[in-house]
Amino acid sequence: MDLRYSEADEAFRAELRAWLEKEVPAHGSPPASNDWDSRRAYDTEWQRKLHQAGYAGINWPKAYGGRDASVTEQLVYYEELARADAP
Repeated sequence: MDLRYSEADEAFRAELRAWLEKEVPAHGSPPASNDWDSRRAYDTEWQRKLHQAGYAGINWPKAYGGRDASVTEQLVYYEELARADAP
């Protein structure tokens, strides 16, 4: 069994990493944890950015607005979100 990522997985990683390197800092720091209105706005805007870039619902079928990502692409997605300390 080969547990290495495929070339397609690594291409997806590079695309996502480049997007995150730009968008995470531009999104700014999260508001105070007790400022519920600001937190909701912050999180909602982040979800909007993910959606507009094609990164929301990545495992959903394309017919329903997802990316139809493979299991390994999903793993790459979560690794890169964690690496970037994304919201």
